[in-house]
Amino acid sequence: MKHNSTHQSSIFWPLSQDATGGAWSTLSLWASTVRKTAARCMIRLKTARMQAALSRLTDDQLKQIDLKRSNIAQHAKYLIAYEYDGL
Repeated sequence: MKHNSTHQSSIFWPLSQDATGGAWSTLSLWASTVRKTAARCMIRLKTARMQAALSRLTDDQLKQIDLKRSNIAQHAKYLIAYEYDGL
C-alpha cells in the first residue's frame, strides 16, 4: 500500500490553521490587554507624581496659579489627561 503524504497533510491543514489562528488570536488579545494595563498604570503613576509635585508647592505658589490645596488631586488628573489628549 502506498502512503500518500499529500492526502494526509491536506486533512490536517485546516486543523492546524484553526489551532494556529486561535493561538495567534489569544496572544494578540493578551498583548493588547497588557499594553492597555501598562498605559493605565503609567497614567496613574504620572498623576501621582504630578499630585505630589503640586502638594509640595507653598500656599503662596498655589495662589499664584489659582489653585486651592483641596483641588490638587483633580487638577493633577486634568493636567495628565490634557497632556495625553493628543499633545
